[in-house]
Amino acid sequence: MLTKADFQRSIADTIDRYPDLAARYRASDPIILQHLEAIATMLAMLSQSLDVAQSEVFTKARDTTVLADAAMRGIVPKARPARIEITVKNTSTTPARIETGRALQDARGRPWVVVAGDNIIPAGAEATIHAEQRTRVQLDYTVVRDEPFHAVEVPALSGDGQRLAGLSVLDDDGEWAYAERYTNVAAGDRVYHVEADERQRLYVRFGLRHVVGTQPRVGDRLSIRLDYSYGDVTPALDSTLALTSVQAPNDAFLTFKMTAMAIAGQDPIAIDALSTLARYPSVYNHDAVYLGEFDFLIRRKFPDLQFLSVWNERIEELARGASVDNINVLFVACLGADDTEEMATSSPGTVIEHQNLTALQIAIGEAIARADDSYRVRFLTPVRAPQTWRIFAMIGSAYLPSVIEQRIREVILGKYGASAMRRGGANFALQDIYASLRAVIPEIAEPGADIAVQISGPDFDAEPLCGSAHGVFDDPPETWRYVAPDTLDVTVCSMGATPPAWGW
Repeated sequence: MLTKADFQRSIADTIDRYPDLAARYRASDPIILQHLEAIATMLAMLSQSLDVAQSEVFTKARDTTVLADAAMRGIVPKARPARIEITVKNTSTTPARIETGRALQDARGRPWVVVAGDNIIPAGAEATIHAEQRTRVQLDYTVVRDEPFHAVEVPALSGDGQRLAGLSVLDDDGEWAYAERYTNVAAGDRVYHVEADERQRLYVRFGLRHVVGTQPRVGDRLSIRLDYSYGDVTPALDSTLALTSVQAPNDAFLTFKMTAMAIAGQDPIAIDALSTLARYPSVYNHDAVYLGEFDFLIRRKFPDLQFLSVWNERIEELARGASVDNINVLFVACLGADDTEEMATSSPGTVIEHQNLTALQIAIGEAIARADDSYRVRFLTPVRAPQTWRIFAMIGSAYLPSVIEQRIREVILGKYGASAMRRGGANFALQDIYASLRAVIPEIAEPGADIAVQISGPDFDAEPLCGSAHGVFDDPPETWRYVAPDTLDVTVCSMGATPPAWGW
């Protein structure tokens, strides 16, 4: 690639062919220099563009190419609406009613929709409901062309900042089903597909008559219900909401207060993330057919989980013995981004009853059912098991032990702390621990320096687990093993000698 300096150097080498201009050029006449510099700048930009275009086949760098690659992969710029838990208090003297679908508004004017209401709230009592941050718009569309794979563009909410979070298609015969990439779709099936083009414009696409899906005919009237959301929004705890409309006299006596974040919202994938994703030849196909990848399926749809462990009946029976109740059961233990520490227990094998499931657990169960509805899903409470680690380090006298101790704590907690060890069945291999410490802290890798790591269970004074030597544990699969700040003991001392080096 030729730079601006290359063009300016060429100009300086050839300017003597024009004596009159050369004199003015060497005198730095702005009339001459401005034109020449503008030409050199434009040629440098063109050279850079050509160079990028030549390598674009191998490395997608420009935004337009990245967006086109995302369109080819079927990646749709979709937001996920936040879901919150709301406490409703009825201050009137008569019962009140809150149905699913009622519209609410928070202090910043954002719309919310009740998704799990409480039909009857007695006078002076409180009830808990759930609401999602979304706005529903209905698009009425009449088919005007009889064409294969007919597409309908989805409009964006101009100037509002909300992005598409979901949609459904209906007509006089009922609701259409969504099929991704027309997988397992027969001719005549009433399905639709959602896709995006290289400009991130969204389309609802139908099928091809007598081949795959259903092709709408001219004059058919379709209703497309569009749900838009702001994505990653977090209302303040104990903030108030209000009904957007009054449908009954008692509505004026209801107070709404947000008490918890059930499911965190999520923005559409950013261009930087798409650029990284474009480097890889393929992505996951959104189901759990291959090798039963339910762990990946859940993490992809719920990326904000603090902890997740998914296992089948074979692993369950290795931990707790065989039972006919485990046949065709998928076991899940999870904690959401806003779940508190009290939601984990110290008693392994605690099964959560169906009526006590949280909104997050219900959503995870629905995601598993959409991927493979042959499984029964059973949720267990995660078991926190902070591991007791003792680290002994010997360093040269030229270094401060307190500084090395702090750096060791940062490395261990960053790689093996609660925020990093988010998967069930995690083990601690000593060679990985030593390699991680020596890679970041060269002071402990110098000649004469040394380090030792000792791992035990929650009670260090008890008989050490076999995992203290090899990082292998026999805990149940719902166990969340990690290193906590108060269970990490680091001792660093100086060996009283300096390493052999020039100048000491």
